[in-house]
Amino acid sequence: MPNFPPLRRYVFSVVDHWISRHELQPPFLEVGCGTGSLAGHLAARGWHGVALDSSKDAIAHARAALVPFPSVEVCEGALSRLEGRQFQTVFIMDVLEHVRDDEGLLRTLAGHLAPGGAMVLLTPVNPQEWRQDDVLYGHFRRYSWAELEQKLGAAGLTLQTRWNVTVPFMWALRRVYLRLLPTRAAGDAQDTLTAASSFYNPWNDHVFLKTASSLFGLPFWWKPLFWVQDLFAGSRKGHAAMFLARKEKP
Repeated sequence: MPNFPPLRRYVFSVVDHWISRHELQPPFLEVGCGTGSLAGHLAARGWHGVALDSSKDAIAHARAALVPFPSVEVCEGALSRLEGRQFQTVFIMDVLEHVRDDEGLLRTLAGHLAPGGAMVLLTPVNPQEWRQDDVLYGHFRRYSWAELEQKLGAAGLTLQTRWNVTVPFMWALRRVYLRLLPTRAAGDAQDTLTAASSFYNPWNDHVFLKTASSLFGLPFWWKPLFWVQDLFAGSRKGHAAMFLARKEKP
């Protein structure tokens, strides 16, 4: 589901809501920026910052997409190249589940947050929702709600709010496409699957799914549905959620 355009639009709408409600500020750091869609969305709002990814293919797409936004510095490589730099807002969207040492990454990212800064995460939740697309995307895990809050706390961050982005509509659509999605052997190492996850779209793996994606991906279907989905923001069901955590000031 991460590459399904309506879900991406809904996630961006939550980001916009949190920017206003929680007074999130640039400069931003996005770790695992993929093809640069979120960085471009933030830049269009007037934000500046850094978009970082370790995938050469993803960075090539991100650089091309972000040419109109010189306020975004696109970097290829590891977090170590940003040593000593701090940011007001860090985004880690559909990334933490791909990392072996997730606790170490959270601590490192917390070190890049200025005091009072915020971290925004999007991650799979509810381990009972583990399915074949988790394998194909190269996930190591799904998080329980309490586990993720504990790991954020261990990194020195205080959870402020959360938002379920899949119940009811995205969750239901995932169940449909998983029934139709051809079973594929994982085969590749998880790092290889992770590198490909910016581009992999399960909806393209079946002719019916591809047609349905083109039809149901149209924006006009989703505006009223998003209003309904907002009512379920506090649900603990579904398969993915967003979290906002803050680094306390000394």
